[in-house]
Amino acid sequence: MSELNQYLTFKLGDEVFGITVSHIREVLVVPSITRLPRMPEYYRGVFNLRGKAVPLLDLKERFSQGSTELIPSTAIVVLEILVNDSDEPLLIGILVDEVINVFPIQGNDVHEASRIGLSIDAGFIKGIGKMGENFITILDVSALLTNDGLRIDEIKGV
Repeated sequence: MSELNQYLTFKLGDEVFGITVSHIREVLVVPSITRLPRMPEYYRGVFNLRGKAVPLLDLKERFSQGSTELIPSTAIVVLEILVNDSDEPLLIGILVDEVINVFPIQGNDVHEASRIGLSIDAGFIKGIGKMGENFITILDVSALLTNDGLRIDEIKGV
């Protein structure tokens, strides 16, 4: 029997995405966001998480799908990412249209992005998972921070 993994699922527009729950610290209602000058459009700024300035990325902007509208269903998913064997994980928020739920997916129901014949840049995609009769795109959290632009050392400096 293959390994069962848990994924937090969320929407960006009409598409459903997932991130393994081991990277999720918490889900928040959108607080006040402070914009920072001369940052890429997908970098929305920082927000206050119990006295700490946490950077916020707009995933729709990051995927060139426009800007996320701040409405009641909009949420921030706070991720914990280990960087270079650091003792303290990096915290980063991602702005999503709507959080759906946590969904278990068997390992054999997740297919590698390189094996599904995509002709697009699949750098952010860890795999495609079967969720009932539908599929979700499972994101590679570290690739969100290192592909095409913003580097982890820039985020840590916030």
